[in-house]
Amino acid sequence: MKLIDGKIFDKVRAEVMIDYLKNLDVQIIETDPRSVKVIKTDNDILKLEVTSNQKAFYSIRKAFLFKLLKWFNISHHNIKHFNIDTIIAICNDNLRAISDNQYNSYVKIKIENGEAVTILSSKFTTISDLEIINLAQKYNIDSISRDDFSMRIYTTIKENSEPIVGDMFGYAFNITNSETGFSQVTAENFILRYICTNGATTRISTDNHSFNHYKMNKNYVLNTIIDSLDK
Repeated sequence: MKLIDGKIFDKVRAEVMIDYLKNLDVQIIETDPRSVKVIKTDNDILKLEVTSNQKAFYSIRKAFLFKLLKWFNISHHNIKHFNIDTIIAICNDNLRAISDNQYNSYVKIKIENGEAVTILSSKFTTISDLEIINLAQKYNIDSISRDDFSMRIYTTIKENSEPIVGDMFGYAFNITNSETGFSQVTAENFILRYICTNGATTRISTDNHSFNHYKMNKNYVLNTIIDSLDK
């Protein structure tokens, strides 16, 4: 079985990330899970068949498969023990189980450059990575890492101080987000204590905020993050 990975960025400049995200062809399909089916091609590539308005086919990325399995707490680590037909049967059983659950009136499927990236509950509130980056830009973004599962923003040190002679402290923050439902939105202020002559640091204090995407009040989350970073 061949699984597709999306593009992986490891600590790139904010401008690089922004340019990439702005040029993505993104489509969100809201549909009854009964109109969605996982199939395979002759060369064992997983495809998603969606028949909501008209029949369409999308290659399935690894993140989509893992998220569909995660919906009912099936570990993706176990799929190496199954053949492709068993994996397809599990995926389609999961889709049927989602449709039987009245909590989810529909699902949201994210398509990115023609490939299925994730499947989300109708209750999932998306904060886009671009929104998070735009929020963080005034706080001196140092670099950004991103893949299909999550994004992390690293900042430059906001301030240095020396409360004890010879004992330097720096203040910074990280923000994480996941458009695909693999992690919460988090904002983490922290203090770094520079204790080694080789430049190593130790984190000695944290001020964390975490927000679940499900039934999220988006404006509240964004405002809370801003308030936290402005402290």
